[in-house]
Amino acid sequence: MEERRQKWRESLPELEQRQKAPASQTSSSDTAGDLSEYRLTPVVPEVPADKKPLSRLAQISLLPYLGTNSIYSSQMSNQVSVNLLWGVNGGVEGLEVGGFVNTIRNDVKGVQLAGWANVVGDDVTGIQYGGMFNMVRDTVSGVQIGGLFNFAGKAYAIQGAGAFNVAVNGFNGIQGAGLFNYCGGATSGIQGAGGFNISRGKVKSQFAGGFNLAGDVENNQISGMLNVGKKVEGYQIGLINFADTVSKASFGLINIIRKGYNRVEIGGSETFFGNVALKLGVKSFYNIFYLGGQWKNDPMPPGPGESAGKVLNWGL
Repeated sequence: MEERRQKWRESLPELEQRQKAPASQTSSSDTAGDLSEYRLTPVVPEVPADKKPLSRLAQISLLPYLGTNSIYSSQMSNQVSVNLLWGVNGGVEGLEVGGFVNTIRNDVKGVQLAGWANVVGDDVTGIQYGGMFNMVRDTVSGVQIGGLFNFAGKAYAIQGAGAFNVAVNGFNGIQGAGLFNYCGGATSGIQGAGGFNISRGKVKSQFAGGFNLAGDVENNQISGMLNVGKKVEGYQIGLINFADTVSKASFGLINIIRKGYNRVEIGGSETFFGNVALKLGVKSFYNIFYLGGQWKNDPMPPGPGESAGKVLNWGL
């Protein structure tokens, strides 16, 4: 036993030098004892951001990640999806029904129905109904119906809502809402609302109980109060109408067309010695605002020591 201890003591300096020596100076036998390369390290596979979600026939869930797809719900696209309360899934390629809320990270292709709301991260192609609202980050193609409102990046669809519809970047189709419709880009469609319509780009037609505001108008603007457009190819009908140009006519109490028929005439007549007439509209149809007046003898007899007076008669 004493001999083994002596050998161990003698080998200590050599072991210390091996630990201090760089890897390039160690022999192959020494490196063979290095087990660091065999240590287990977690490997996380990288998934491309644009990779489509995996597809499954069907899923059912109670709450987000509490269902048949478990923690992989947001990575799965389902042909049939049922969310009893609220579900989070990767996509839909068929039918999705939710008791309250459906949340989709990517695309919906088919029919999506929810008691409260549908929220989609990318595109919707098909029919979307939400008892309260629908929100789509990118493009809706088809039909979108919301009890209160619909919100989309772009819409090539029929949008119907109890309160309002919003298409942030562009719209093509029909927007119908109880309160208002808004489009932030080019609008090649028809807007109808109980309150007002706003289109930052071109629109085919606008109908509103309150007012319409648009860029170019391909057909008509009709409202109960006010219409504002740039180049209007058809008619404007409202209490007050503003436009750069109108191809047909503007019908209202006040029509101000920048490149229309705007004239001020001053003259006289047998009835009124001085007349001012303001003509506003287009050549085919314009309103005349007329103001005239003349001095006449006062029909009331003068009092004692008074001379006959003059009165101003005027008309509008």
